[in-house]
Amino acid sequence: MTNKTPAKVKRPLHKTASKPLRHPPLSQVAFEVNFPNSFAVETGIAAYQQRVENVYPKSSAEYIVRLPAAAAFGKSPKQLSTELTPLRSFVFQNSSGSRIVRVSVVNFTLLVTDYLHFKDYVSALTAAFAPAIEIFQLHNVERIGLRYVNQISIPSEDTEVEYKKYAQSPLSTEAFSGHVASNFLTEIALDLDSTKKLTIRSGLLPFQEDESNRTYLLDFDCYSLGGSVPLLGENLTTLLEQYHEAIETAFIRAVTAKYWRYMAEGAPL
Repeated sequence: MTNKTPAKVKRPLHKTASKPLRHPPLSQVAFEVNFPNSFAVETGIAAYQQRVENVYPKSSAEYIVRLPAAAAFGKSPKQLSTELTPLRSFVFQNSSGSRIVRVSVVNFTLLVTDYLHFKDYVSALTAAFAPAIEIFQLHNVERIGLRYVNQISIPSEDTEVEYKKYAQSPLSTEAFSGHVASNFLTEIALDLDSTKKLTIRSGLLPFQEDESNRTYLLDFDCYSLGGSVPLLGENLTTLLEQYHEAIETAFIRAVTAKYWRYMAEGAPL
């Protein structure tokens, strides 16, 4: 995540560039496009590999079962197909495995775990996505989105109370009649405008035996649905900037001022 002035501090009238945080909790950033079945992927994958192999020299294939959207986040559809067929994805990685491109006949993804800053990510995405649009003949999309996943590490002692020093939960503690929630996870969906949506998943995750600290999750997914979404050049960059700004604003509101000072300035917690 990148650095902007916290909500409680007066903002300048002009828009300023974001700066990297000193202690970011960001674990990964992902861009994904879902599109109608494109058979050009199967026939054009060799040409695509040649275009990106200087940056992504490691290639492989994997099979993934994609669940229906209704099955996401504990939602129970009336019927789930018993004929879920594994979908082959072509995978291209950089030398360290910190940047991964996945391509299938229905989606394209760029996943980054060594995120530097937004401008770098847009540059990497443009270099990987532009040849995909050309070679795989991607004209319409079903969904396009940008996702930032943050994992705040919190000492395990009294975490159920101490997490409030780091994050501002959307849950009201008064709702539990004086009891303390040992773990929780929430999902909030927002319509930002007529075309863009934001889903925020957040909460204190259960204790893991192999980890000394607990994790507070802040997962922001900004996206658009429909076929007339711009895919190239400045149109795509502008859309990504809008997604990023919405996510960054939500992130600032989700953390405490004290934790923000730690992330931005290194101030002690």
